Amino acid sequence: MIKSHTEKIIVLDDEEVCSVCLQDLNGGEAVVLKCSHTFHEKCMSEWSKRKPNCPMCRHDMRKDRQQKLKRKRSTHDDKEVTRQRTKTTGC
Repeated sequence: MIKSHTEKIIVLDDEEVCSVCLQDLNGGEAVVLKCSHTFHEKCMSEWSKRKPNCPMCRHDMRKDRQQKLKRKRSTHDDKEVTRQRTKTTGC
């Protein structure tokens, strides 16, 4: 007796499904990484606690975070310098 095996194959569109949880992406829940891959914000938050790379292409997300932090620090430092100048010069 020969048993036949059937498999159900589901083709998912990468742009509409989070590749971490394989659930549909909903409008307000999605986050797009620098590498242009899209995931649920919650999924990426959990993923990044365990791994520093994009689940799809292995892009190093740590570099992206460091660049953002540097920009934020620069902006904050610029405001502090402006405040100090204003106090000193009265302008």
